[in-house]
Amino acid sequence: MRALLILFLLIPLISFSQIYYDKNNPDEYYINYNTKELKLKFEDYEIQGFFSKLDIPFDADYLVVRGIDNMHMVMRVNGNSSFYGIDILKGEFKDVLKGFRKGRKYGKKVQLIYSTLPFVTDRWDKYDKNKGYELISERELEKVRKDKEFQQKIIDSGLDGIYTVRIGKRDGIDYSDDPRNKAKIIITSAGVTIESEIFGLIRGAYDSSYNTDPLEGQLACRILKGSGKFFIMSINKDS
Repeated sequence: MRALLILFLLIPLISFSQIYYDKNNPDEYYINYNTKELKLKFEDYEIQGFFSKLDIPFDADYLVVRGIDNMHMVMRVNGNSSFYGIDILKGEFKDVLKGFRKGRKYGKKVQLIYSTLPFVTDRWDKYDKNKGYELISERELEKVRKDKEFQQKIIDSGLDGIYTVRIGKRDGIDYSDDPRNKAKIIITSAGVTIESEIFGLIRGAYDSSYNTDPLEGQLACRILKGSGKFFIMSINKDS
């Protein structure tokens, strides 16, 4: 029984908590669904405070944020990481909340100073959700950081550049004597491009999920055109 109890206690500790980050500035801006805290910046407006998840009948879920210095925010959300826009408002929070419950009809006591939210009469299906903004989970943030570390290793390795190579075999076919057996490989900090008559054009973005090390001349890429395909490349610059 004691061993089982320890196992059950460990399960919550190894799971990811419900925190979502601004992909472009994850160290500063976030939504924390565990503590109901939020800090985000839109244009020149920074909103920080505590929020409640509320809804408007026949509409959707919203995060209603009670911010500091009488700067508040209403965000229409879809799940925890997708949203369709915001209202940034100035005034007493009780007046903001009252106006929200009337269908975002805030009244004269509340100043609507910034908005990317359509109103009920507008077409939601034509609205660009997450416009100019992207929230990512802790797991996705970990992947982004690993990818950046991988890109830095590319820079440190000195592999970036343009290479002209010969194609020996592909799918068991020997191209040694084929006049088309030349290929150009372009390596940058963002990915790899392969150009040849035999392969055609292949573009790949680095994927740090694979156990490869640029400092040892090993690169792994997701092929940008094609579902789930990837390639791994081994390079010896000296030869």
